[in-house]
Amino acid sequence: MYQIIAGQHYLVGYVYIASDGTFLTVEVETIDGWEMSSTHLYVGNVPPDTGAPGQFPFQAEFDPWVTNYTYPPVPLADYNVEYKAGLYFAIHVDVHKQGQEETGWAGDWNNGAPSWDFGWADKWGGYMYDCLPPLPDLPTTPQEFTADRYGMYSYWDIMFTDQNLILPPGEFYIGDYKHYVGWCAENSRWMLELQPYLAWLYSSYDPNMPADPLLPITMNGNLEFVNYMINQRRNPDPGGPFYGVDWTIQDNYIAFQDAVWFFSDGMILGTGSLAEALAEYAMANGDNYIPCEGEWYSLVLYPDTAEENMELRPQMILIEVDP
Repeated sequence: MYQIIAGQHYLVGYVYIASDGTFLTVEVETIDGWEMSSTHLYVGNVPPDTGAPGQFPFQAEFDPWVTNYTYPPVPLADYNVEYKAGLYFAIHVDVHKQGQEETGWAGDWNNGAPSWDFGWADKWGGYMYDCLPPLPDLPTTPQEFTADRYGMYSYWDIMFTDQNLILPPGEFYIGDYKHYVGWCAENSRWMLELQPYLAWLYSSYDPNMPADPLLPITMNGNLEFVNYMINQRRNPDPGGPFYGVDWTIQDNYIAFQDAVWFFSDGMILGTGSLAEALAEYAMANGDNYIPCEGEWYSLVLYPDTAEENMELRPQMILIEVDP
Protein backbone atom coordinates (compact mmCIF):
# COMPACT_ATOMS: atom_id res chain seq x y z
CA MET A 1 0.00 0.00 0.00
CA TYR A 2 1.25 3.46 -0.91
CA GLN A 3 0.01 6.89 0.14
CA ILE A 4 -1.10 9.56 -2.33
CA ILE A 5 0.13 13.03 -1.39
CA ALA A 6 -1.34 16.06 -3.19
CA GLY A 7 -0.48 19.73 -2.89
CA GLN A 8 2.79 18.70 -1.19
CA HIS A 9 1.19 17.83 2.13
CA TYR A 10 -2.40 16.55 1.77
CA LEU A 11 -2.88 12.81 2.29
CA VAL A 12 -5.66 12.26 -0.25
CA GLY A 13 -5.73 8.49 -0.72
CA TYR A 14 -4.01 5.18 -1.18
CA VAL A 15 -2.81 2.86 -3.94
CA TYR A 16 -2.96 -0.94 -3.66
CA ILE A 17 -0.80 -3.10 -5.94
CA ALA A 18 -1.39 -6.86 -6.16
CA SER A 19 -0.45 -9.76 -8.41
CA ASP A 20 -1.75 -13.28 -8.95
CA GLY A 21 1.32 -14.32 -10.92
CA THR A 22 -0.39 -13.69 -14.27
CA PHE A 23 -1.91 -10.24 -13.96
CA LEU A 24 -1.12 -7.11 -12.02
CA THR A 25 -3.94 -5.11 -10.45
CA VAL A 26 -3.64 -1.50 -9.34
CA GLU A 27 -6.42 0.11 -7.29
CA VAL A 28 -6.54 3.85 -6.57
CA GLU A 29 -8.67 5.14 -3.68
CA THR A 30 -9.26 8.69 -2.43
CA ILE A 31 -10.32 9.60 1.12
CA ASP A 32 -11.63 12.48 3.24
CA GLY A 33 -13.89 13.95 0.57
CA TRP A 34 -11.28 14.10 -2.20
CA GLU A 35 -12.46 12.92 -5.64
CA MET A 36 -10.50 11.96 -8.76
CA SER A 37 -11.02 13.52 -12.17
CA SER A 38 -8.14 11.55 -13.73
CA THR A 39 -5.38 9.09 -12.95
CA HIS A 40 -2.27 7.97 -14.84
CA LEU A 41 -0.18 4.82 -14.34
CA TYR A 42 3.30 3.80 -15.43
CA VAL A 43 4.49 0.18 -15.12
CA GLY A 44 7.90 -0.91 -16.36
CA ASN A 45 11.11 -2.87 -15.91
CA VAL A 46 13.04 0.41 -15.64
CA PRO A 47 12.15 3.74 -14.04
CA PRO A 48 10.06 6.10 -16.18
CA ASP A 49 12.11 8.59 -18.16
CA THR A 50 9.50 11.33 -18.00
CA GLY A 51 7.59 13.05 -15.26
CA ALA A 52 4.73 13.97 -17.59
CA PRO A 53 1.81 11.74 -16.58
CA GLY A 54 0.08 12.38 -19.89
CA GLN A 55 2.75 10.17 -21.47
CA PHE A 56 2.11 7.23 -19.14
CA PRO A 57 0.70 4.14 -20.90
CA PHE A 58 -2.36 3.66 -18.66
CA GLN A 59 -4.82 6.51 -18.09
CA ALA A 60 -8.42 7.14 -17.09
CA GLU A 61 -10.64 10.23 -16.84
CA PHE A 62 -13.86 10.48 -14.86
CA ASP A 63 -17.02 12.51 -15.29
CA PRO A 64 -18.51 12.53 -12.73
CA TRP A 65 -15.51 12.33 -10.44
CA VAL A 66 -14.90 9.11 -8.47
CA THR A 67 -13.34 8.01 -5.21
CA ASN A 68 -12.18 4.55 -6.32
CA TYR A 69 -10.80 3.14 -9.55
CA THR A 70 -9.15 -0.18 -10.43
CA TYR A 71 -7.13 -0.29 -13.64
CA PRO A 72 -7.83 -3.16 -16.05
CA PRO A 73 -5.58 -6.14 -15.26
CA VAL A 74 -2.05 -5.65 -16.60
CA PRO A 75 -0.49 -8.87 -18.05
CA LEU A 76 2.82 -9.61 -16.34
CA ALA A 77 3.92 -11.44 -19.48
CA ASP A 78 4.30 -8.02 -21.12
CA TYR A 79 7.21 -7.32 -18.77
CA ASN A 80 9.02 -10.67 -18.94
CA VAL A 81 9.32 -10.86 -15.16
CA GLU A 82 10.54 -13.99 -13.43
CA TYR A 83 8.37 -15.78 -10.88
CA LYS A 84 9.72 -13.46 -8.20
CA ALA A 85 10.76 -10.03 -9.32
CA GLY A 86 9.78 -6.39 -9.08
CA LEU A 87 8.56 -3.59 -11.30
CA TYR A 88 8.71 0.19 -11.32
CA PHE A 89 5.49 2.14 -10.86
CA ALA A 90 4.47 5.77 -11.09
CA ILE A 91 0.90 6.76 -10.22
CA HIS A 92 -0.52 10.25 -10.65
CA VAL A 93 -3.97 11.64 -9.82
CA ASP A 94 -5.85 14.89 -10.27
CA VAL A 95 -8.06 15.40 -7.22
CA HIS A 96 -10.72 17.88 -6.11
CA LYS A 97 -12.38 18.84 -2.84
CA GLN A 98 -14.80 21.71 -2.18
CA GLY A 99 -13.51 23.80 -5.08
CA GLN A 100 -9.84 23.00 -4.39
CA GLU A 101 -7.89 21.25 -7.16
CA GLU A 102 -4.56 19.49 -6.61
CA THR A 103 -2.25 17.06 -8.36
CA GLY A 104 -0.94 14.09 -6.43
CA TRP A 105 1.59 11.27 -6.60
CA ALA A 106 1.70 7.90 -4.89
CA GLY A 107 4.71 6.79 -2.91
CA ASP A 108 6.10 5.70 0.43
CA TRP A 109 5.51 9.10 1.98
CA ASN A 110 5.72 8.24 5.69
CA ASN A 111 2.43 9.98 6.45
CA GLY A 112 3.33 13.12 4.54
CA ALA A 113 7.10 13.29 4.99
CA PRO A 114 8.66 12.07 1.69
CA SER A 115 11.23 9.34 2.23
CA TRP A 116 12.39 9.20 -1.39
CA ASP A 117 13.60 11.70 -4.00
CA PHE A 118 10.60 12.65 -6.10
CA GLY A 119 12.39 15.11 -8.36
CA TRP A 120 13.74 13.27 -11.44
CA ALA A 121 16.20 16.17 -11.61
CA ASP A 122 14.01 19.20 -12.38
CA LYS A 123 10.92 17.17 -13.29
CA TRP A 124 7.95 16.67 -11.03
CA GLY A 125 6.48 13.42 -9.85
CA GLY A 126 8.02 10.22 -8.54
CA TYR A 127 8.13 6.48 -8.86
CA MET A 128 8.35 3.39 -6.68
CA TYR A 129 9.88 -0.07 -7.02
CA ASP A 130 7.49 -2.74 -5.82
CA CYS A 131 8.35 -6.40 -5.29
CA LEU A 132 5.80 -8.89 -6.58
CA PRO A 133 4.57 -11.87 -4.53
CA PRO A 134 6.71 -14.94 -5.30
CA LEU A 135 4.65 -17.47 -7.25
CA PRO A 136 7.06 -20.09 -8.62
CA ASP A 137 6.06 -23.02 -10.79
CA LEU A 138 5.40 -25.89 -8.40
CA PRO A 139 4.25 -29.50 -8.85
CA THR A 140 0.51 -29.89 -9.34
CA THR A 141 0.39 -33.30 -7.66
CA PRO A 142 1.02 -34.17 -3.99
CA GLN A 143 4.67 -34.81 -3.13
CA GLU A 144 5.96 -37.44 -0.71
CA PHE A 145 8.26 -36.31 2.08
CA THR A 146 9.63 -37.35 5.44
CA ALA A 147 10.41 -35.15 8.43
CA ASP A 148 13.07 -35.53 11.12
CA ARG A 149 12.20 -33.61 14.31
CA TYR A 150 14.78 -31.38 16.03
CA GLY A 151 16.78 -30.87 12.88
CA MET A 152 20.09 -29.18 12.19
CA TYR A 153 18.70 -25.63 12.11
CA SER A 154 14.97 -25.98 12.70
CA TYR A 155 12.11 -27.95 14.22
CA TRP A 156 11.85 -30.25 11.19
CA ASP A 157 14.40 -31.37 8.61
CA ILE A 158 12.27 -32.03 5.52
CA MET A 159 13.36 -34.46 2.79
CA PHE A 160 11.36 -35.08 -0.39
CA THR A 161 11.36 -38.62 -1.76
CA ASP A 162 11.89 -37.19 -5.24
CA GLN A 163 15.39 -35.79 -4.84
CA ASN A 164 15.16 -34.31 -8.35
CA LEU A 165 12.19 -32.16 -7.41
CA ILE A 166 12.79 -28.62 -8.68
CA LEU A 167 11.98 -25.97 -6.09
CA PRO A 168 13.30 -22.47 -5.40
CA PRO A 169 16.75 -22.67 -3.75
CA GLY A 170 17.04 -23.18 -0.03
CA GLU A 171 18.15 -26.78 0.29
CA PHE A 172 20.95 -28.11 2.45
CA TYR A 173 22.50 -31.58 2.48
CA ILE A 174 22.76 -34.29 5.09
CA GLY A 175 25.15 -36.74 3.49
CA ASP A 176 24.03 -37.11 -0.12
CA TYR A 177 20.40 -36.20 0.57
CA LYS A 178 18.81 -32.83 -0.06
CA HIS A 179 16.79 -31.38 2.82
CA TYR A 180 14.87 -28.19 3.60
CA VAL A 181 14.47 -26.23 6.81
CA GLY A 182 10.92 -26.87 8.05
CA TRP A 183 8.52 -25.42 10.62
CA CYS A 184 5.25 -26.74 11.97
CA ALA A 185 2.33 -24.41 11.24
CA GLU A 186 -0.32 -26.49 12.99
CA ASN A 187 0.32 -26.86 16.70
CA SER A 188 -2.77 -29.00 17.36
CA ARG A 189 -1.57 -31.81 15.07
CA TRP A 190 1.08 -34.41 15.82
CA MET A 191 3.21 -35.96 13.08
CA LEU A 192 5.31 -39.13 13.06
CA GLU A 193 9.01 -38.78 12.44
CA LEU A 194 10.43 -40.30 9.23
CA GLN A 195 6.95 -41.45 8.20
CA PRO A 196 6.31 -40.92 4.46
CA TYR A 197 3.55 -38.34 3.98
CA LEU A 198 1.92 -36.63 1.03
CA ALA A 199 1.26 -32.89 0.74
CA TRP A 200 0.53 -30.32 -1.95
CA LEU A 201 3.04 -27.51 -2.47
CA TYR A 202 1.95 -23.86 -2.53
CA SER A 203 3.74 -20.57 -2.36
CA SER A 204 2.71 -18.94 0.91
CA TYR A 205 1.66 -15.98 -1.29
CA ASP A 206 -0.54 -18.03 -3.63
CA PRO A 207 -4.05 -16.51 -3.63
CA ASN A 208 -5.39 -19.90 -4.74
CA MET A 209 -4.17 -21.74 -1.65
CA PRO A 210 -7.32 -23.05 0.08
CA ALA A 211 -8.43 -21.40 3.30
CA ASP A 212 -9.24 -24.17 5.78
CA PRO A 213 -10.60 -23.60 9.33
CA LEU A 214 -8.55 -26.62 10.44
CA LEU A 215 -5.42 -24.71 9.36
CA PRO A 216 -5.86 -21.32 11.05
CA ILE A 217 -2.82 -19.69 9.46
CA THR A 218 -4.47 -20.10 6.04
CA MET A 219 -7.24 -17.79 7.27
CA ASN A 220 -5.77 -15.39 9.85
CA GLY A 221 -3.43 -13.45 7.55
CA ASN A 222 -0.33 -14.20 9.60
CA LEU A 223 1.79 -15.95 6.99
CA GLU A 224 3.41 -12.61 6.11
CA PHE A 225 4.73 -12.31 9.68
CA VAL A 226 6.19 -15.82 9.58
CA ASN A 227 7.78 -15.05 6.22
CA TYR A 228 9.26 -11.89 7.71
CA MET A 229 10.73 -13.94 10.57
CA ILE A 230 12.14 -16.46 8.10
CA ASN A 231 13.91 -13.68 6.24
CA GLN A 232 15.19 -12.20 9.50
CA ARG A 233 16.72 -15.56 10.36
CA ARG A 234 18.68 -15.34 7.11
CA ASN A 235 19.14 -11.55 6.81
CA PRO A 236 18.89 -10.16 10.36
CA ASP A 237 18.67 -6.45 11.05
CA PRO A 238 21.69 -5.33 13.10
CA GLY A 239 20.57 -4.82 16.67
CA GLY A 240 17.31 -6.74 16.19
CA PRO A 241 16.40 -9.87 18.18
CA PHE A 242 17.40 -12.15 15.28
CA TYR A 243 20.89 -10.67 15.02
CA GLY A 244 23.69 -12.92 16.26
CA VAL A 245 21.41 -15.84 17.17
CA ASP A 246 23.01 -19.26 16.68
CA TRP A 247 20.25 -21.28 15.02
CA THR A 248 22.11 -24.57 15.46
CA ILE A 249 21.30 -24.34 19.19
CA GLN A 250 18.07 -26.23 19.84
CA ASP A 251 16.70 -23.79 22.42
CA ASN A 252 16.98 -20.99 19.86
CA TYR A 253 15.23 -22.74 17.00
CA ILE A 254 12.55 -24.01 19.38
CA ALA A 255 11.98 -20.36 20.35
CA PHE A 256 11.52 -19.60 16.66
CA GLN A 257 9.07 -22.50 16.37
CA ASP A 258 7.11 -21.14 19.33
CA ALA A 259 6.92 -17.77 17.57
CA VAL A 260 5.56 -19.54 14.47
CA TRP A 261 2.92 -21.22 16.65
CA PHE A 262 2.03 -17.81 18.08
CA PHE A 263 1.10 -16.71 14.56
CA SER A 264 -0.45 -20.02 13.47
CA ASP A 265 -2.34 -21.05 16.61
CA GLY A 266 -2.16 -18.21 19.11
CA MET A 267 0.38 -19.85 21.44
CA ILE A 268 0.99 -17.78 24.59
CA LEU A 269 4.68 -16.87 24.71
CA GLY A 270 6.74 -16.45 27.84
CA THR A 271 7.26 -12.89 29.00
CA GLY A 272 10.77 -11.76 28.13
CA SER A 273 11.47 -14.90 26.10
CA LEU A 274 13.32 -14.99 22.79
CA ALA A 275 10.12 -16.27 21.16
CA GLU A 276 8.21 -13.22 22.39
CA ALA A 277 10.94 -10.88 21.11
CA LEU A 278 10.89 -12.54 17.68
CA ALA A 279 7.10 -12.36 17.40
CA GLU A 280 6.91 -8.75 18.60
CA TYR A 281 9.61 -7.69 16.15
CA ALA A 282 7.72 -9.35 13.30
CA MET A 283 4.45 -7.65 14.27
CA ALA A 284 6.17 -4.27 14.45
CA ASN A 285 7.98 -4.57 11.12
CA GLY A 286 6.55 -7.40 9.02
CA ASP A 287 3.09 -6.17 8.04
CA ASN A 288 2.60 -6.65 4.26
CA TYR A 289 6.07 -8.22 3.93
CA ILE A 290 6.84 -9.36 0.37
CA PRO A 291 10.37 -10.64 -0.28
CA CYS A 292 12.56 -8.79 -2.75
CA GLU A 293 15.67 -10.15 -4.45
CA GLY A 294 17.84 -12.01 -1.97
CA GLU A 295 15.13 -12.23 0.69
CA TRP A 296 13.49 -15.39 2.02
CA TYR A 297 9.95 -16.71 2.41
CA SER A 298 8.17 -20.06 2.74
CA LEU A 299 6.57 -22.73 0.65
CA VAL A 300 3.62 -24.51 2.24
CA LEU A 301 3.32 -28.28 2.49
CA TYR A 302 -0.45 -28.41 2.53
CA PRO A 303 -2.06 -31.57 3.98
CA ASP A 304 -5.33 -33.28 3.17
CA THR A 305 -7.32 -32.23 6.24
CA ALA A 306 -10.11 -34.68 5.40
CA GLU A 307 -7.73 -37.46 6.44
CA GLU A 308 -7.50 -38.04 10.21
CA ASN A 309 -5.17 -41.06 10.30
CA MET A 310 -1.89 -39.90 11.89
CA GLU A 311 0.06 -42.27 9.63
CA LEU A 312 -1.48 -40.70 6.52
CA ARG A 313 -2.10 -37.05 7.36
CA PRO A 314 0.87 -34.76 8.20
CA GLN A 315 0.96 -31.39 9.86
CA MET A 316 0.96 -28.28 7.73
CA ILE A 317 4.65 -27.52 7.24
CA LEU A 318 6.45 -24.38 6.04
CA ILE A 319 9.84 -24.75 4.35
CA GLU A 320 12.29 -21.90 3.90
CA VAL A 321 13.29 -20.95 0.36
CA ASP A 322 15.51 -18.26 -1.12
CA PRO A 323 14.17 -16.29 -4.08
